[in-house]
Amino acid sequence: MKKIGLLVLLLSCLFAFTGLAQAKEFPWQGAQIQTVVGGEATILSEDLKLDDPSAPVVKKPVLAWRGSAHLLWIPESGTAMIFTYTGPKWYATDWLWISPQGGYAGAFAPDGKDMGLVSLWLNFTMLDGLLTLFLEGDGYFNKTDKNYYGYYALDYNPLEYLNVGVHGEQVDKGVMFGPHVGFTKGPWHVGIEYYLGFQDINRGHNVRFVNSLYF
Repeated sequence: MKKIGLLVLLLSCLFAFTGLAQAKEFPWQGAQIQTVVGGEATILSEDLKLDDPSAPVVKKPVLAWRGSAHLLWIPESGTAMIFTYTGPKWYATDWLWISPQGGYAGAFAPDGKDMGLVSLWLNFTMLDGLLTLFLEGDGYFNKTDKNYYGYYALDYNPLEYLNVGVHGEQVDKGVMFGPHVGFTKGPWHVGIEYYLGFQDINRGHNVRFVNSLYF
């Protein structure tokens, strides 16, 4: 654990330094801080089938309603964006859940627009939870504009509290990608995500510190 903690500290310092070195014209430049608060409530559940018939009955969710609020703050550029999501969450199988949602995007960069959103989240679980694949696609819209946002992440989960993986983030035609590491304790999750961009519209690199509570 000491080695893991030291590695995270070193990565944090490195990413924070490199994140501040981006081109001036990139509106999401600099170290980013993302704070998330959310949760879900079960609407429908079913009994989980166990090998031991004498074991206590365990309920498995089939349908839930979820909601979350996401604040993305970029101190260097003075940018703060808020995103809210709410909608049903369907546990289609033991290895897939699907959540179509609606919500709001406030002060969306680079123009600071307020927009409505529709979103679809899918989460795949493989190899008894050792691997997970999360896919998110959002459409943002108002009377004059529309934008697409996507977030895609593949994670390796060697321990109950540890995940490491790679991710891609897309805003319209611009795509950034990189590695991440996260730690989970109960409803609390913290993570560090590193981003690289090689297109003219996002050339540079930055780091995002994620702090979330999900009940």
